[in-house]
Amino acid sequence: TADTHGLHDTAYHSNTRLFTSILLVTRLGDAIATGTRDQAFDALVEELTSQFARSQQLLNSISGTLSSKSVICN
Repeated sequence: TADTHGLHDTAYHSNTRLFTSILLVTRLGDAIATGTRDQAFDALVEELTSQFARSQQLLNSISGTLSSKSVICN
């Protein structure tokens, strides 16, 4: 169904964001470990902050979808 397809798309995008976030955190950890703070470091922090904001939006969307489905089913 269309709902199932939408949930699969959401899961795919969620996994993609998670993978990207893990890479960013790893790169940020490497920069912290070496003590190098430069424009690239600041860009990593900004990108990671953006990734977390998008993840929060995704979680809120999923929560809203589940809540509306719960209301319909009850």
